Amino acid sequence: MDRIAVAKEMMSKGYNCAQAVAVAFSDLMEVDRSDLIKLAAPFGKGFGGKESLCGAVSGMGFVFGLIYADVNPENKRWTLEETAKLADAFLKKYGSLTCSELLKRKEIEPGFSCVEYVIGAVKIINDRIEEQKLGFKADET
Repeated sequence: MDRIAVAKEMMSKGYNCAQAVAVAFSDLMEVDRSDLIKLAAPFGKGFGGKESLCGAVSGMGFVFGLIYADVNPENKRWTLEETAKLADAFLKKYGSLTCSELLKRKEIEPGFSCVEYVIGAVKIINDRIEEQKLGFKADET
């Protein structure tokens, strides 16, 4: 599955960044695609349009949580640590996790689109999934 192509298609159809990232990995989750779209809907444009946490970053959280999180609350620490690593990778690449900050590029780069952030998020989470398949720990990469 070409996850980047799926994410781009979702964006071209008008879905938000969180939806695009999450649906790009829907084949790996035990969640119906339409339910995933509904779940991620409020996270567009930084949670309810408030331009807070970037929707692409929220989408990474949905993907990681639905694939790897444990239902046992005693195991939440690992999930939080791993999710923080995803956010750190995004922050390192783009300089912010905040939609309002990330959207400032539109002011200085005509034609800029948030699709770039969605693609970046898809690549970050995809790399992490591949590391998990190979049994790597995040600190070994």
